[in-house]
Amino acid sequence: MSNGTNKIFNVIHGCRVFLKWLHREDVVEIKQMPEEYKTDCKKLLDLGIVYKRNNRTLGIRWQRLRRLVERNGESVPYDADELLSYICRPALSASV
Repeated sequence: MSNGTNKIFNVIHGCRVFLKWLHREDVVEIKQMPEEYKTDCKKLLDLGIVYKRNNRTLGIRWQRLRRLVERNGESVPYDADELLSYICRPALSASV
C-alpha cells in the first residue's frame, strides 16, 4: 500500500467521531454544526466522502467511503452501521 493511501486511511480514521455524529443526526444544517467538527467536515468534503445538499445540509457518500476503505485489501461491510464500526476499529489504524 502506498504512502498516499495510508494518509487517506489516517484521515478517515481520525474523522470517525464526526462520521458517527453525522450518521446519527437526521438532518444536519451546516450552520448548526458544532465548531469541533468543522475541520473534520472540511477534510471529508475534500475527499468526497461528505457532500453538501442544496448548500445547506450535509450527507455521507457511503459508496465513496466504502471504496476508499476497501483499498486496504480487506472486504468491507455493506451496511452503514457496520461500516462505521469497521472504521472505528483500533486495528484499522494499526494496519495502515
